[in-house]
Amino acid sequence: MDENGGRTLWPGEAESQLGWWLRLPPVNLIDRGDVLRFRYALYLIAGQVCAALYGLNGRSLELSYPSSLQDTRTTLDRLSVAPPCSGERLTATIAATDAREAWGIAAALIADTLTLSVHTSQTEQASSPMAHAGSDRLRKDAETFVSLLSSLSGVEAVALSGSLARGLADRSSDVDIAVFCRELPPPADRRTALHRMSGVRRLLTEPACDTLWSDAILVHIRYWRAGDVDRLVAPIRTLPDLFLAEALQECRSLFDPQNRLTEWKTLLRQSLPKLSDSVAQQTKDRRTVFSLLWEKAVNRNDHVHLYCLANQIVNDFLMTLYVFHDRFMTTPKWVYKDIPQMATAPPQTLSRLEAIAGPIRDVSSAAARKNDMDALWAELPSIRP
Repeated sequence: MDENGGRTLWPGEAESQLGWWLRLPPVNLIDRGDVLRFRYALYLIAGQVCAALYGLNGRSLELSYPSSLQDTRTTLDRLSVAPPCSGERLTATIAATDAREAWGIAAALIADTLTLSVHTSQTEQASSPMAHAGSDRLRKDAETFVSLLSSLSGVEAVALSGSLARGLADRSSDVDIAVFCRELPPPADRRTALHRMSGVRRLLTEPACDTLWSDAILVHIRYWRAGDVDRLVAPIRTLPDLFLAEALQECRSLFDPQNRLTEWKTLLRQSLPKLSDSVAQQTKDRRTVFSLLWEKAVNRNDHVHLYCLANQIVNDFLMTLYVFHDRFMTTPKWVYKDIPQMATAPPQTLSRLEAIAGPIRDVSSAAARKNDMDALWAELPSIRP
């Protein structure tokens, strides 16, 4: 989902994304105590379920930021092609106070949605075993992909990304790799190269990323155009591509023969003040839109829309908090570890955000959540380092 606006998913994309939740269930987030990321996962699932079911009924759905998922419960329950009580079940998912119960309801709805979909065979509902490798094993597996990826036409650099790059990988982590190239290698070439490695299975190729299993380890590969990086770090500042900025800031080089990554990272550090101001201004501008949509959702007693808006509002706050500390963030990965280490942050930031992004059973608490969010925003300027 594009955090800077919205887009309509390409055919089969929602189903493919839903299939991956069943292959790699977010129970690891529950086990880690990563509350905000789990809640954000349920928000993503809500959008993907709706997009898949809309598609099955010949309708398109733009997943937007701020969310446009209005009147979801009644709309889904009235669809001619949909699992029974889909809207009611989705509402129950975001209302469950127990995280495992919430995932159980969501998983059943995902499975039933995929059963109806013509793309079921592509998404393979059966779960794969969780990876139980240490960070050294994960890094070694990542390095085995370097020679395959660096051989693709136009590749300039390959780097570790995600938890491995940050030194936060654990027994349930996956492998994230960033590939920087002049132009995106054709999907057929990527598939041919990746299948040269033994143990590769369930390879899903999308326009700018590949996802696969290497034995029992999940691997995500994201491709970035070098020209987009050049524009990101150019002297003339525009609103940055946050996904690219985050990937560039946190990745660790595995292959960089021309020192392109080193140069880009240096320029990004020099650009941080202006880029940070751009991000903070964007989230500030969105707050008015969020407030209007929040009020409308309360008046309609629209629980799913409120849940989506709450998690997006929390994410906007986190993006701003991070850029105040010279870091880019797009989704709440590892925030429960990051925030306690920040030089400055509002008191009890995590617990306050968890309450705002948490289960929604009725709208009686909606006004209080909005007030709590406004209070956090009001405290931000005073804590900027």
